[in-house]
Amino acid sequence: MSGWRLMQGDTLVGELHAEGCDMPWFRYRFAPGPGWERVRELFERLETTPSGPDPEPKLRAAVAVQAEELRLVAVGFDEPDLAVWRGGTCLLIDGDAARLRYSVPGGL
Repeated sequence: MSGWRLMQGDTLVGELHAEGCDMPWFRYRFAPGPGWERVRELFERLETTPSGPDPEPKLRAAVAVQAEELRLVAVGFDEPDLAVWRGGTCLLIDGDAARLRYSVPGGL
């Protein structure tokens, strides 16, 4: 099965197992790993911060996740590692559901 490992350094934060696609988002089932509790609250804040005319609160929530220097490592397919909330890679996690939007540098 293809998917991603969400990593922080050498620590497994969780695994994303492919479920489908709602362009431009890919849908995954999220399984927490040993490092999840360290960042769980940041992802919850990102998910629950309302989007609206003032983008600043949502931006602050994304920057907080970005500061954790998380990366996605492909499992079952050949794709470069993706830095979370950098370079167009957006990752949202809500309970056991995850949504990922990304572009590969030099891609289509």
